[in-house]
Amino acid sequence: MYRDAPTSTSLVQHGVALALRGRCPFCAEVTAKPGILSGTPCDVCGGAFTEDERFGERVVSEMEALTRERFGTVLATATLAAALAGTVPFLGLVANLVALVVFRLWVVGPCLSLLAGTRRLVARWTLRLGTAWLLALTGLLLAIPCAAFVQTALVVGVVWWSGRAYLLWQLRRERAREPVAIGEWLLLGGVVAAMLFAIGVVLSLATTIYGFLSDLGEWMPFGGS
Repeated sequence: MYRDAPTSTSLVQHGVALALRGRCPFCAEVTAKPGILSGTPCDVCGGAFTEDERFGERVVSEMEALTRERFGTVLATATLAAALAGTVPFLGLVANLVALVVFRLWVVGPCLSLLAGTRRLVARWTLRLGTAWLLALTGLLLAIPCAAFVQTALVVGVVWWSGRAYLLWQLRRERAREPVAIGEWLLLGGVVAAMLFAIGVVLSLATTIYGFLSDLGEWMPFGGS
């Protein structure tokens, strides 16, 4: 019993499945300089799809559809878990962390593995610092009972949707072989500034609340005497 050779369509589908995992469609290796989207040869096996086959465009389209489908599932699951745990302060943080880990595994990792050089560096740090900014800005909601699900829905919704849109934009720029623009560096700088501002706001609020509670604690014994 002999197996028929796969058709060209089957080979392309298999190549797309490998590319969505950040692997070369020909040798299935993870390379340091991926050329899947730009059509440049693999630095391991030398394989490359020609521009006529529009392989890179198909990979981006498949990644867009796949991440859209996963977004709804994770958002609903994380929000429901945070709502069920909402009566216990900071327990909703677990739902946030799980959702962010899944985002890293299902979206960020595969997309970054399709980017090369400076573009990968800029995209990685923009996402990292942007996520840290949002967590710092919304973190105080976790201390409020029954408000954790709002914070979780906000964090998961914004991080997943905006992060996904940003990564898909970077994938299209990679496919067009466009260099990293000044605007991308300015965006990264803006994210750094926003993160520092959010941390400052959180520290200021925490200091104000602590001072209020300290004054209240000093006033209570005097008022009751």
